[in-house]
Order: sequence, then structure tokens, then C-alpha cells
Amino acid sequence: MVKPRQQYVEIMLKRIIPEWPQIGAMEAIERLIGYFRSIETCEFALTFWMKPEEIDELRVADQANKSILFAAFLRSLGFEKVKIFVMKSGSYYIWFFLNNEEYLFLPKNNILIKGEEISKLFAEDSPLYSFSDLSYENFEE
Repeated sequence: MVKPRQQYVEIMLKRIIPEWPQIGAMEAIERLIGYFRSIETCEFALTFWMKPEEIDELRVADQANKSILFAAFLRSLGFEKVKIFVMKSGSYYIWFFLNNEEYLFLPKNNILIKGEEISKLFAEDSPLYSFSDLSYENFEE
């Protein structure tokens, strides 16, 4: 797991969002999503962990690595409620809380959803487990 405030994560954040913390949190998230759109989502034959600098240099990563990096960015920006959900379909989603609303970033398509869209997505594809740098929760019976 990439830890928040890891040196290279901080360097990347300063490059992606040089105005932080003067800009609002939602604008910062939009900048992060713009950065993630420059990274091609690819599913590899073998699962392996990539360092943030490798993702940054190669501009390619699978959903798992993109999720971990996005969550590390959010935690480094000061977001406390951040979780990565691994779904039965194999998809990864990053859940976070901002201004009393739940959001979900979908790294496969680099889109952000909120509110009832999250409930609908979770009804269609159940989570296997969730994790962060602080917790782990298993949803399997």
C-alpha cells in the first residue's frame, strides 16, 4: 500500500495541484481526475504492484495500482474517510466523503459518481472487501 505523505506522492501532488491548499477540495479532485485520465488503464496478465514513480513515468497502470495511488493522493490532501473497494466483478472503486456527500472514483473509466449512483452501482456489483492505509473490511459471507 502506498502510504500518504510518501515523498514521491507529495512531489507528484505539488506538480498536479501546485495551488493546494488555496484551491477548494473539489477543484483539487478534478485536477487529480485529469491527471488520471493521462494514465492508460490496462489489465496485465500478472498482478504486480507499481511504485507511484513508475505509474507517473510509464502512464499506464491497472485498476488496483491506480486505486491505491488515488487513495494515497486523497489521504495526503487531508481526506480522512477514504476506502478502496474491491468488487466481485474485479473492479476497484475509491470511496471518499466530502462536504457531507459520498463520492466514488472509478479508475477504469476515470469518472466520479456520487449519491444514488453509488447505491445503484453497489446493488449491481457487490464488494468483496475494502481497505485503506488504516483499515480492512471483508464483506464475504
